[in-house]
Amino acid sequence: MRLNEIAVENFRNLAGSRIQFRGPVTLFYGPNAQGKTNLLEAIYMLGTTRSFRENRLKYLVREGSEATCLRGDVVRHGASHVLSVDLNLKGKQYRRDGATVPLSDYLQTLPVVVLSVEDRGLVEGVPRHRRDFIDGTAVWRRPGYLDTLMAFGRAREQRNHILKSYTSRRRDELDAWTHTFAVLAEEIRQERLKTTATVNSTLSDLAANLEVEERLAVRYEPSGGEDLRRALDRSRQEEIRRGGCRVGPQRDAVEILLNGRPLGSYGSSGQVRTALWLLKLTRVQILSETNAQPPLFLLDDVEAELDDQRIAQMMRLTQGKAQLVMTATRPLDPSWGPLSRFRVEDGTVREER
Repeated sequence: MRLNEIAVENFRNLAGSRIQFRGPVTLFYGPNAQGKTNLLEAIYMLGTTRSFRENRLKYLVREGSEATCLRGDVVRHGASHVLSVDLNLKGKQYRRDGATVPLSDYLQTLPVVVLSVEDRGLVEGVPRHRRDFIDGTAVWRRPGYLDTLMAFGRAREQRNHILKSYTSRRRDELDAWTHTFAVLAEEIRQERLKTTATVNSTLSDLAANLEVEERLAVRYEPSGGEDLRRALDRSRQEEIRRGGCRVGPQRDAVEILLNGRPLGSYGSSGQVRTALWLLKLTRVQILSETNAQPPLFLLDDVEAELDDQRIAQMMRLTQGKAQLVMTATRPLDPSWGPLSRFRVEDGTVREER
């Protein structure tokens, strides 16, 4: 996979920019608050149809504009594709080669991994962030898993609706949706178990390669234990009383462990930064091996997140395995390797030759 070009129009503070990616490593640099992170956000949205910072569309459309347009030229498995995402205050549309395609197909075109300050929520935030990390990795390993997640979301919504207005006349209806809920939940459990094992194996290999002494791992514990159907039977009366699902994948526990202890509770700031870097590198490795195509790896404010040694290690580990796009406040050390440099100032992007 390779992103050759992106055109950005009226996204955040970026009025209009067309950027060509000429090499495996691209750097956007310049003072703070000029639009560097906005560029990474635009690239991420082109690949995933969503932002890694903001869910509200009104903050993504440039002030004074009515719509945002993102276009990208991508080469994947030797074939050229044009991706597009159009945003306005009412919603968004995404297309590949001018046609509407299923989201699972669209997401396979430009696999993107991002490391940014917002990622601290993966370690220190609510469990949903860690479930999303496992699920997102699983979707790239097996695109059809996204359909399972979406079907489960619909089943959960229907089951919640019945539980909120339950009467004895709706018993058969609740039984039917509980069966669907349990079948899909088991598929999710199995996929999360497999993906967690893959993540932990890759983390172990990376730690050995980097000579990291501390052990980083992901622990996954399904809600309801090994027998969800029995747990659903036990909790039915409480679910009816509370009017909602009390067990299931939406409550699975996922923890990041450092030397066997929860990193969010016991890790230092430096250990959290290192853990996030390793987790994102793990995703890059898994994507590269799964797709046999290098993913896109976005690193925001790379100087703040990684020291010089870590940056050099990252450049070595991702060589041939990822297309890197980074931001920094300065041009960075040329000894790390060839970089295509763009200076960003007041929403304007200028390539340096």
